[in-house]
Amino acid sequence: MDILRKENIDKFLCLGDIVGYGANPNECVEEIRNIEAESIVGNHEWGVIHPEIRSFFNPIAKQAIEWTESELSRENQDYLANLEVVRETSLFLAVHSTLYEPTRWHYITSSEEAELNFSLTEKEICFFAHSHQAVIYFKHRDAHCREFFLPGGGKMLMERGYRYLINPGSVGQPRDGNPQASFGIYDTKSRTLQIRRCDYEISRAREKILKAGLPHFLSERLLYGI
Repeated sequence: MDILRKENIDKFLCLGDIVGYGANPNECVEEIRNIEAESIVGNHEWGVIHPEIRSFFNPIAKQAIEWTESELSRENQDYLANLEVVRETSLFLAVHSTLYEPTRWHYITSSEEAELNFSLTEKEICFFAHSHQAVIYFKHRDAHCREFFLPGGGKMLMERGYRYLINPGSVGQPRDGNPQASFGIYDTKSRTLQIRRCDYEISRAREKILKAGLPHFLSERLLYGI
């Protein structure tokens, strides 16, 4: 947030999974609320507010979700319960998982999966998340889409005549082999998207996870970005 405040950001977009793995769920929700982010629901918020789906999570994620529910204030739970699944503006679409059955929590991890999502909208830009990996899929008219992975960050021009599926990666738990926080900055005037990576206090985050009694794996994976 210190970095983003220096960038003169006009509007924040949060693509879900505000909570679910870390030891500060209330603080994370309140930060998102304080910056008045346009937010959508992720599968971990969905698990918090829909206990009946928790059996679909692996045991570690399920334990973290149940702990998160016990920690969240009623006000923050109500906020999460009112988040949209898909958000559409004049500039973009936003979804945590996929446009195809968005609350079944499918992934976009290949060109074939990206093609299915391109077929479901004519919108120029769709932001998505879920895989925790920074990647851009782009498609020119009827041509097959291509992909551009950005594990170290990078910049891309959004060219006219193309459509884009953009995953800016994960701030708190990247899974592309780079433990640095990952986020995107989209400049609507220059039509450029910049994926940024930055260090954060992983040691403190790990200590808090362990102190909270959350699974050890959730602490260790932060060291490796997996």
